[in-house]
Amino acid sequence: MGKRLALFLMIGVMILGALAACGGAAPEEPAGGESPAAPAESPAAPAESPAAPTGGAESPAAPADGGAAVTEVEVDATEMAFAPAAITAPANSTLTITLKNSGGVLHDLTIDKDGAGQKIVATADPGAEEKIEVKTGAAGSTMEFYCAQPGHKDAGMVGTITVQ
Repeated sequence: MGKRLALFLMIGVMILGALAACGGAAPEEPAGGESPAAPAESPAAPAESPAAPTGGAESPAAPADGGAAVTEVEVDATEMAFAPAAITAPANSTLTITLKNSGGVLHDLTIDKDGAGQKIVATADPGAEEKIEVKTGAAGSTMEFYCAQPGHKDAGMVGTITVQ
């Protein structure tokens, strides 16, 4: 009887963990690196460091929401989203992407054809990261990236690199 109860409890905890992980895409993080769930200490708190880069691996121009082009960026993979999902990079350059897997399952970042015509894949176990280099190609081009793990792309785990 005790083993059966322990089994049911373990299954219940696993189901709750899976439901929590599949709660949808995480909200975008403010530019200051603060978590959106963190309570503001004062009305001026979010404006303390609006342009501070995170992780030291990103260029100061790292915001990829139509902002300045970057040559180095960290892409966070969770269930089932990339952040950022839109990256702007300069033409005819090498873009270094660090794929950081903050999720609980294996994720990858796949580009079928970069600016040099090469397929590029970075794969990271949960809690791990991997760096890749992507040739950007001509200005005006775009490249799609996605997670090729079964079901992840269909669940919306896609992004774009826009070349300026």
